[in-house]
Parts: sequence; structure tokens; C-alpha cells
Amino acid sequence: MPPCPKNMSEPEYAALLFMKTCTSERTVSYVDQGPRPNRISTYGRGFALHAGTPTHRPRKAEESETHGMKNSVYALRRDVDNIIDIRNQFLQARERKQLEKWENCTRENVVLTRLMSNLIIEYLDGVEAAHEEELNEIKRKRQEEITQRLERLGWTDDDMNFYQGDNKAWRALVDVPKPLTEKIWKNLLPKLTPLLEENRERNNIYNAKKRRIERRACVDQFLMNMRYSEHPFASILRELGVGVPPAPNLGLLAARPFSGLDRGFMMGLKPGLALENPFPKTQTALRWDCLNDLSEVDMSIQEVEAKLEERKEQIQANVFEWRQEVENGLVKRLGFEKDEVGDDVVLLVNGSTDSSASLSPNARLLLRADTIFISPLSGHDCLHESADFPYSKDEEEICLDSIARDIETERLVKLLLRDLEMSDVAYIELQEMGRRFTCGRCSYKVAHSWDEMVVHYTQELDVWDEQENCQSAYSLRYPVVYRNPHDLKPTGNSQSLVLTLPEAPGKVSEVAGSFSRHCYLCEGTGRSAGPLPVRVLCGHLQDCHSIADPVEYIHYGREYYHGLGDTWHKKWDEYHDRLQSAKEASSSSANV
Repeated sequence: MPPCPKNMSEPEYAALLFMKTCTSERTVSYVDQGPRPNRISTYGRGFALHAGTPTHRPRKAEESETHGMKNSVYALRRDVDNIIDIRNQFLQARERKQLEKWENCTRENVVLTRLMSNLIIEYLDGVEAAHEEELNEIKRKRQEEITQRLERLGWTDDDMNFYQGDNKAWRALVDVPKPLTEKIWKNLLPKLTPLLEENRERNNIYNAKKRRIERRACVDQFLMNMRYSEHPFASILRELGVGVPPAPNLGLLAARPFSGLDRGFMMGLKPGLALENPFPKTQTALRWDCLNDLSEVDMSIQEVEAKLEERKEQIQANVFEWRQEVENGLVKRLGFEKDEVGDDVVLLVNGSTDSSASLSPNARLLLRADTIFISPLSGHDCLHESADFPYSKDEEEICLDSIARDIETERLVKLLLRDLEMSDVAYIELQEMGRRFTCGRCSYKVAHSWDEMVVHYTQELDVWDEQENCQSAYSLRYPVVYRNPHDLKPTGNSQSLVLTLPEAPGKVSEVAGSFSRHCYLCEGTGRSAGPLPVRVLCGHLQDCHSIADPVEYIHYGREYYHGLGDTWHKKWDEYHDRLQSAKEASSSSANV
């Protein structure tokens, strides 16, 4: 313990260190009523006064308040009053030198007091830490002894392991800094027993759920292995030279076996080819009689694995039956009743039916490129998703009533395939070709995948239908030519709808780096059109407006059309007036 300061008596010093109340001013205090080291720190700083001590008396406080300042300076009120009186005496006597000497002496005392305060704080911190360690040791011994006694009574570590949200009552009884005596134990045991019983019940429920998840994960892995080892369309994949998709790393999936989002991310569900093995979800398969007990009956993982091997043939039969049921349901959505699809359904892969001959008529029909479904609820094309959507985030059973035949897109696809002379081709073959398709009606050629090609035509036709009857707010003396280059109606000089490239480019054709401009012919006639790169825009002007040599600010420009007011319409008419005059002058010269 630091020695007693010279300006304090030993009783005062002892009271300062060990009493919980201020002995100086009883109820009137500015000290913080916090833990002891903080209180002593406040007292220690309370001896220190700034040299510029105010001459007015501080506000009297009947109760202590925490001021919230990190380095607040406190003082005992009697000391403040004493210092103010002494300072006023020097000022009234006009003894400036004596006042300065007194202030210097006071500052020295303040420095010494602060040093002493720091020593006291260090001492009390050490005492507090030692006392805390002593209490912790008492708690530890009490906990050990309680644990040993409970173990002798048949309670396990799991029974005494409370989760954070359930341990409040347990800690209030066990985590106490009091030695465990026989009397205390006699009173404590009846209070601990119901807590242990409740916790055992909670743990039993949790462990049962955990074991159930592990059993379902085991079934999930077994079905996943089956799915990737027995692909029903392996002959088609081999014909295309792409091979059967490899099985995923099942170890990564074991932790959360039923999270569709996680599984989709880990497995890369769209690796480039969308010909997955139509396979039931694990939660669907677990409702089968041959698998239901493996989920609901408590057994070891070894027993689950053994039963799965025993029932493998039955599981395979159920998978086949499920696949047939889904295929029948999808074919019914196409408008065919059961057994209406005959063996005459053709599915070509590399121009041959050899790889698809062993498939059922329903499977051949569903794998054709011109078989397309749409979801009426979302409006999204869902043609080439796997029939069972196996890794949808929605864990509910798929309802085939939510999809319908997309007749409009089917009509478009049939026309595109007819142009390619591939009417009976499998969709997987078109997908395998990659970006080897381009629009036969666009002057600016861009390489597309098959899906992108279909979307391109769909969007162009939708835009034409929406804007076909648009009219300008201004009247033009020279009408704007506007035609639909993507019109599907055949004419005598119609170009091909789609062309194939000899090989797919290294990457998608880009138009980045070219400036974007607005088509004034579209915007000026009331049609909505966004800015396009110049190279694409020139192709648009030629295809849609028959403008082979476009002129900037007449046919296109940097500014948005609506910012031009009626300026563009005047320029348009004046431009054609000049063309007309030049044409007439040329005709007159020819006649002369």
C-alpha cells in the first residue's frame, strides 16, 4: 500500500481507500458512484484544481451525477471554497507576488497529489484483480464440485451443457463465488434437478433432429451418386462428344444437403449443357415407402447405408416410374393425351436417330428443339430446364399445372429450324454448337447462341407489334420508310431468318468503343428507341429505313430527339427538298 499522504490523517486515508461512501461531505458530493477503482480515481483527481479556478461557487448537487466526460476534474467542495477565499484575500490585499507564489506552491501540491493518486489507483487495481481472481477460483471449485456430484447422480456433460439462451437460471445457481457446503448442496440440488431435466429433454429433441438430418443427408448422397452414374440420355451425350456430367463433390454438400442455392453454387448447375438427368428431389423420394423409414426411424448411418444398398433395385424402379409420370404430365401440357404420341416422333442428333432410338416417344418429343413451355405466372420461357427442376430454391413439389405450351415461340423456332434444315434436331445439339448463329435479316452481324437467337427474334417482333401504328406529333411532307426486316411472312426475295457461322468466335462480337447515337427516324415518328452504337445504328437504318448512306443530324444524331423540338422535322423536309431539287436539275440537264 502506498504511504499516507502528508496532507491526510491515517483514518482519512483508510476511509478513502476502503469505505463505499464519501466521508468528507456526507450527502453533498460531486463524485461518481461507480465501482471502487473508478471512485478512487475520481477522488484522486479531485485533489487537483486548475490554476484558473472560478471565483463563483459551483452548483450544489444533493445527489451524485455521472457527467459523461472522460477526463472530468473533480474537487471536494470544502477545498474549492477554501481556495476561493484565499485567492480573494490576496486580490483584496493587492499582493500579486504573494498570490503568484501561493499559486505556484498550489500547483506543485497538485502535481504531487496526482502522482499519489496514480499510486493509489495502481494499488487498488491490483487489489481488485487479486480479489477477482480469488472469486473466480472459488467459482471454479464450486462448479467442479457441483459437476462431480451431479455426475455421480447420473447426469451427463450434455445435460449440464446449457445453450446461451437457456443458461441464465443455471448460472445464477452454479456460477456463484461461495464455497459449496453440505447445507448449501442440500438446498441447491432440488433447484438444479428440474433445470437438468428440461435441458436433457431439449438436448434429446435437438439430437434427434440432428440424427434425422444426417440420415437424410446419407440418402441424398446415395441418390446423387445414382443420378450421375445412370444417365438416361448418355447415348446422346456420347454422340455429341460431350460426355456424361461428372458427379459433384458430395462432401461439400453434406453440411447443408437440402439447400438448393448452395448446391447450385457448388455444383455449377449450368456448366454449358442443359441435359441433366431428370431425377426426383430428395424430399420427393423420401416420401416413397422404400425410403420413408430411413428418414423417420432412428437408426445409425451404417444401417441406413446397408438398407439403401438392399433396396437399390426398388429405388431405381421408383425413379423410372417418377420420370415416366413427369414425362406424361409434360406431354399432356402439350395437348396430347396418354399414349397419343406415337413411335413416329423423330429426334435427330448429328443428323441421325441412332442415339435417340432407344428413348421413349415422350422423351424424344420433349428433347426436340421445337418443344417449348412457358410459365403463365412469370411469363418466362422454361423450355429447357430439366423436367423436374431439381435444384429450385422452392422445396415444394413441382406442379406441372403451372406451365403451358408456348405456341408462339414454337412457331418462331420451327421457322428458324426450317431455314437451317434442322427441323427434327435435339435442343442439346443446338446448345452444343455455341455462338454459331447470326440473324440473316440484320446487316450488322453478331454471333449468337441458339437461345440468344430466339430471344433476338422475339424481342424484334414484340417491338414491331407494339410500335407498328405509332404516329408523329408533326406532319412530314416526306414520309419515313419503316419496315420490319424480321417479318416471318415469306416473300419472293426474303432473306434467310438465321445463318450458321463456320465456327464460334473466341468471344461475343463487341461494339464497345463506338459512340452511341439516336435514330431520328424512329424517334421522330413516335417510336421509342434507345441510343445504339454507330455501327449497329447504321445497320438498323439500312434494314428498317432503307437508308444506305445515312447523314448525321438528319437520320441520326447525338442529341435525344425530344430535345430538338420541331427543328428536326424542318431539317428533314429541307433535306428532301434539296434532294428533290437536285434530282429535278439533273433530270433537266439530261433532257437538254
